[in-house]
Formats: sequence, C-alpha cells, structure tokens
Amino acid sequence: MQSADRFTVEFYQQDNQRLRARVDELEETVRQLRGQLEGEEPLPDGLPELTRNETALLRMMIARKQVSREQAMMAIYLDREDAPDPKIVDVWVSKLRRKLNPLGITFLTSWGRGWSLTHAGRAALDSLGRREMA
Repeated sequence: MQSADRFTVEFYQQDNQRLRARVDELEETVRQLRGQLEGEEPLPDGLPELTRNETALLRMMIARKQVSREQAMMAIYLDREDAPDPKIVDVWVSKLRRKLNPLGITFLTSWGRGWSLTHAGRAALDSLGRREMA
C-alpha cells in the first residue's frame, strides 16, 4: 500500500509542476497581449500624476486612432473576473480630461464609438517630449 501512496504523491507532484509551468506560460501570454492592447508608447515628461487605469487609457489613445469602451475594459480588466460596469470608462476619461486639459491635451468623444486624441492634443503631447514609463 505504501508504494501506491508514493506513486500517487509523485504523480500529483509531477502534475502540479506541469500545471504551474502552464500557468506561468499563460500569465506571460496575458502580459504580452495587454502590452499590445494598451500600447507601450512612451509617455511625455511633464504629465500630472496618473493612476494605472488613466495611464493605460492614455497609452491606448496614443497608440490608436480611437479607443472604444470595450477595448479599454479589456485592456484594464483582461485578467479579472470582477470587472465593474463599463460606464467606469466614462469616469476615467472625465478624470483624464480634467488632468490633461490644462496642458492642451484634449480628447474627442465619438458617441457610440469611443474616444480619441484631437490633433491639438497629440501636438501638445509631442511638445512635452517623450520618456519611458517605468
């Protein structure tokens, strides 16, 4: 009976190692996909303090012509099952506008489609210079 118990323990240890390796592989895939979705654009110096969600949203706006609510939710809540109501994106955009409008960084809202940086907003970002976010 002891050899059967040892076999069972060894089997579960090997299975556990295999599953841990697979989890690590999937977590790396999620990290890479999030980077592609959010964009990995460097942000300019001189920006006010931004939250993680505001930073992700701004990076998406820099990397894309337009950001939809669904894209923003996917980028920020990709690996969470408890995502809040999608209207939270409106709150992030509002807070981002409040922080960035004084710098001339403005967004355009396309009802039912999403948000995009205006030409003037992109120019204001470019005038601040670029730096890599940590």
